Amino acid sequence: GQGSGRKISAQEVMAWTPDQGVLWVHLNINDDSAREWLTQSSGLDPATAAGFVEAETRPRTVITKQGVLQILRGVNHSPGSEPEDM
Repeated sequence: GQGSGRKISAQEVMAWTPDQGVLWVHLNINDDSAREWLTQSSGLDPATAAGFVEAETRPRTVITKQGVLQILRGVNHSPGSEPEDM
């Protein structure tokens, strides 16, 4: 949009509607309320919501009516690791 963002409350996230524009949230998926919001209240396609909360994910692209979810993996650059260990 206009190149700005602001911190909002959980109540504002819950009250957000698509006509308000883009909603970008950072969530701790280890938090039960965040997981519940993603899977029950966010309005995301179930496959998309599942992609955010799965413990083990495989790289993939999911196309839905709402958009695209793409899950990628990064190369492990830890000392002594093999590049294939992602």
